[in-house]
Amino acid sequence: DLPFTPNLELGRNSRFHWFDPYAPETATRAHELAAKLVAPYRGDPRRIGYYTDNEVGWWRGALFAFYVQEPPRSITKQRLIETLTTHYKDDFGRFNRDFVPPNGVASFADLLVSEGEPVRLRPGGRGIDVVRIWAKQISGLYYRMMSDALKAADPEALNLGDRLPIYYDPDAVAAMAAHVDVISTNYNVDAPDGWLARYFFDGIAKIAQRKPVLISERSEEHTSELQSRFGISY
Repeated sequence: DLPFTPNLELGRNSRFHWFDPYAPETATRAHELAAKLVAPYRGDPRRIGYYTDNEVGWWRGALFAFYVQEPPRSITKQRLIETLTTHYKDDFGRFNRDFVPPNGVASFADLLVSEGEPVRLRPGGRGIDVVRIWAKQISGLYYRMMSDALKAADPEALNLGDRLPIYYDPDAVAAMAAHVDVISTNYNVDAPDGWLARYFFDGIAKIAQRKPVLISERSEEHTSELQSRFGISY
């Protein structure tokens, strides 16, 4: 009879991650699956809300490196090239100062049709700026899409987010805040003495735009410090 908060794995089941999230069928799958996954719980007064996924991890470098190597038919790669073109004002020379493109790639059009070839950050450049823009764009799409699907499937339940891992991307948290009811995070020990990284929670609170923060998983070693620092009881 306890209240419960199911984890739907909605993003993974709808093949958002590491496929083609900007393809129209991705949103269609998310809506269809949300309706199916919440069906056992919808209308149950014990359900508080849903986690859309667990510890997705928005690894900005991996997100950029993966999609820039996708084939040109990928709508998500097309959107990435549009982002690069806009950021560099259609000047491939400026892009070249920040990145080392594959051999033979001399324009954004070439970069679009290249496939399976890595693009590397150039030492001393500012390529990380557009990598961060891309990570925020992808994560923002995820949170917006999952929010829309959940609202359509069970509008009375809370959207509890995707349970952040212990290492989170601030840009992804900023993108998340506009679409979830609660920012959920797992926080497990990463040192044998059980010390608590206070900047972890202070950082989320600063980015969260006054959204509440839920600690959805924690190790026993952290219990006493969480209680003294934040007044949390278990």
